[in-house]
Amino acid sequence: MLIVAGIVRLDPTRRAQLDAAFDRMRDATLREAGCLEYQAYFDRKDAGTVLIFEKWQDEPALRAHFVTAHVAEFAAALTAAGASGTGVRKYEVSAEGPVIRAAGWDMEPPMHADTRRYTPIRDFCPDQSDPQTTSKDVW
Repeated sequence: MLIVAGIVRLDPTRRAQLDAAFDRMRDATLREAGCLEYQAYFDRKDAGTVLIFEKWQDEPALRAHFVTAHVAEFAAALTAAGASGTGVRKYEVSAEGPVIRAAGWDMEPPMHADTRRYTPIRDFCPDQSDPQTTSKDVW
């Protein structure tokens, strides 16, 4: 399995035009053979920073992705949005499993069926302000 993750910087005043382009890219990419997950998130504090996360079955699937029409269209949209200085990298993964520990048992975040993305962690973790719950109970 391969993970592709990193940061793309763009002109924050052009963020709205990239939203629609990303939606088209994500929808087309998730239909590709070998694509397990494909997401981009705008940084909450910096509108000019996009965080990229992709999960691919293998190298041939990722290589096939790069020669699709929707990748060429998205690359043009990134250029038009003033994208610069990408820090996106590929990682080879040999195993995966839950990260979160709660009350002595492994907890897997719930998945959204429509987009194969995880629910934000704040939606399922215990209240950190509760004196009965400490960070060691959650993580």
